[in-house]
Amino acid sequence: MAPLKTLVSTLVLSLMVLDTAASPYGPSREKPATSIASAISPNAEIPAESEAPAAETPGAEIVSQWKSFFKNNCAFGVYVEAARCVDDPTKPAPVSGVKYIAPGGEFENPFKHKDDACSHTIRSSTQQDQTANVYQVEYSVRDGNIWYDLSDIDGHPLLQYKRSLEVKQVGCERIFCDAKQGLAGSGPDCEWPYFQTCKSGDIEFYLC
Repeated sequence: MAPLKTLVSTLVLSLMVLDTAASPYGPSREKPATSIASAISPNAEIPAESEAPAAETPGAEIVSQWKSFFKNNCAFGVYVEAARCVDDPTKPAPVSGVKYIAPGGEFENPFKHKDDACSHTIRSSTQQDQTANVYQVEYSVRDGNIWYDLSDIDGHPLLQYKRSLEVKQVGCERIFCDAKQGLAGSGPDCEWPYFQTCKSGDIEFYLC
């Protein structure tokens, strides 16, 4: 297993460190400990948009054919920001800076997948302020497999709209949330702790 990696001291790692005996993953489907439900805490400092992303973590193979996208099919714009964990907790986490995605537009995560059990997240909101009330796409790759989920732990500004997350690989199941699904009593849970895992490939999130 790859060594434990952290994003920054503000990461809420405890939210995803589950007791395996009671975990939905089970002994054979244990989620990498570095996959986290809240990749950047609500109080994390967000760099200016002009700040360039930090260099990719050295030492792990970059699998360049694996990409991740956020596609906005809504009639309104949204704000997104991508981040990934780092080997050295004393260094700042690589982040993309907040980007505006126009209606019908898309955002490509600048951080490529690495087969290193390192967490990736794309935060999204209808507001430019990404320090609170953000919805998150989360995924992590290990041994050629990807674990992926949607998380409303840090907020749910997109609850009124359909959301879906899929990996472009044979046998990978799509995670789909209908509009307003996520409210108490609104139907089966489609967000964390619900998750899927399969062979890794391009991962795409669709809003609306």
